[in-house]
Amino acid sequence: LKTPESAHVIVWGGIRGAVHSWIRCLQELKRQGIIDDSLKIIKPEYYLCILGNVLDGSPYLIETMVLAITLLMKNPDRVFYLKGDFN
Repeated sequence: LKTPESAHVIVWGGIRGAVHSWIRCLQELKRQGIIDDSLKIIKPEYYLCILGNVLDGSPYLIETMVLAITLLMKNPDRVFYLKGDFN
């Protein structure tokens, strides 16, 4: 990923199904005017990077995956997902 010098990259480590924490993070990004209600990045200098391990033994696997897929689909050139381990 090559970004302009002025870019801001927000990185999430292994989310591991912690959907409620992730939603709080996304709400903060919305409060700051970085994303909108549809999870579209509205500040052009921002990028999001998800460091794999989105799913784990959480009871919220589907909700967590829907958030990840929605972020990727709404922002194909601004959100990046790195594959995690399968342990």
